[in-house]
Amino acid sequence: MLHGSAKRREIARSVLPSTRRKSARDDLSTLRRRNRRTLHQELRAAARSARAAEVVGRFDDDPVDLRSYPDAEIRLAVRHRRDGDKLGPLLRWARATTRHLPLDERLHAVRRVFDDNLIGRHALSHLEWDRHFRVVHEHERHWWLDRSHRPRSSGDERASMLRAIAGEALEHGNHAALNRWMKAHPTDKGAIRLLGGAHDLEAFAAECARIPAWRHAIEGFAAQLGMRRGL
Repeated sequence: MLHGSAKRREIARSVLPSTRRKSARDDLSTLRRRNRRTLHQELRAAARSARAAEVVGRFDDDPVDLRSYPDAEIRLAVRHRRDGDKLGPLLRWARATTRHLPLDERLHAVRRVFDDNLIGRHALSHLEWDRHFRVVHEHERHWWLDRSHRPRSSGDERASMLRAIAGEALEHGNHAALNRWMKAHPTDKGAIRLLGGAHDLEAFAAECARIPAWRHAIEGFAAQLGMRRGL
């Protein structure tokens, strides 16, 4: 039977390797290969034109981003792999070890006894979201209270606000940045909505207003750029 630092090391190591590690590697390889293939096809299609003006016209209003990377799909693959981590021993040990401590001291207590390395930090990343350890900070509480007491906006008002943000992004040359942000913030099912251009503003805003994940993504993009935040 192990005790002390050896026991803590064994507990931290028990989280890994994930039971889905092979499927996760296969998924990541497939995603990257598919992205490379798509970009190669787009470049070959552009190279067929002998005139530069035709190439520019081909891509000027096209939502295809030749610098794109499948960030959203990779995030989902990583989340799927993390869901296969073996958390039972870690959670049982960590909860039992800290049950006598105040809530705001529990995670710090576990952090002090784990090694400051990849394995220890990975184990802590799982504990941070467990209800036994999760501390709601004051700024988070105020944000949720503020949202809960605001009058709910109608669908038209939400769409109007999102259209203004997307329109401002187009006006200031942040179209590609907005689309990269949307790719990195898909729905739980991995659905992504990109802005095609000025002609797509109305449909983009209307669809995103109905999908919370897309709406919150646009709000986060606006906050990042210092634009006026809506809902």
